[in-house]
Amino acid sequence: MTADLKSRPIPSVHYLRLHAACARVAHKSGASTYIEELARDVARLTVLAEDGSSAGVLAAALARAAAT
Repeated sequence: MTADLKSRPIPSVHYLRLHAACARVAHKSGASTYIEELARDVARLTVLAEDGSSAGVLAAALARAAAT
């Protein structure tokens, strides 16, 4: 392990359980499929549509970029 990984605190069990519950809900509702498709669309996007139909893909790409 690197020194950077050793200095990081262990994640909270409560947050891990919450994340797992959210992931189960997303999977069972079909939202995870939509999110995966959106991520693939973002990766393939090179030009925005003039009619605005790619606005959702652009919003997802911007949200992802802002989160990092």
